[in-house]
Amino acid sequence: MEKSLKKTAEIISFILNPLVLAFCIILIGIDRSNLPQKQMIVFTILVLLFNGLAPIYFYLELLRRKIVFDDVLSNEKALKNRPMVLGWWMISFLMQGFLVRLLGIIDPLFNIFIILFILTFILFLISLSKKISLHMAYSTLFALMIIYIFSWSFWPILLIIPLIAWSRYYLMRHTAKQLLAGVLISSIVASSMYLLLTKF
Repeated sequence: MEKSLKKTAEIISFILNPLVLAFCIILIGIDRSNLPQKQMIVFTILVLLFNGLAPIYFYLELLRRKIVFDDVLSNEKALKNRPMVLGWWMISFLMQGFLVRLLGIIDPLFNIFIILFILTFILFLISLSKKISLHMAYSTLFALMIIYIFSWSFWPILLIIPLIAWSRYYLMRHTAKQLLAGVLISSIVASSMYLLLTKF
């Protein structure tokens, strides 16, 4: 029974990880931005490269060099490596946001990149000294962005938040405080930035 619970928690953490959720948010942004077909294809390819293939290569390279950034609480080396990963994401989101803005695409794709950048920047600053759940931060952002982009009728998506929280806690990756901090920070950033950006 315990082995099957652990396997379930590992699958949830693997499938609903920050990279996958950020990638999905961006793809939804491309779809909802009413781009011409050629532009949509180009952006989808760029997003696949920047937020799909490049992060996978980066992750595999870290594994090859035995650099760990996600491990049990007792492994303090993982904490030291997290700012490097977040710094890379932060720069990637910022560059993509500038590209989208230069091309005159605002809502919702540009707003998504700005929100992703700001959230990642805050998580980067926190990770310089403390551990916070990236899974919780990005799953909360994902759920809220689905609701903001589509409507409150999509509220059942919020159920992924406790599901991911359980998996991260069960795998001893985070304390309850770290999980809660990820949810709170992401909720504040997503809500305030969404309200601010949609006014302009």
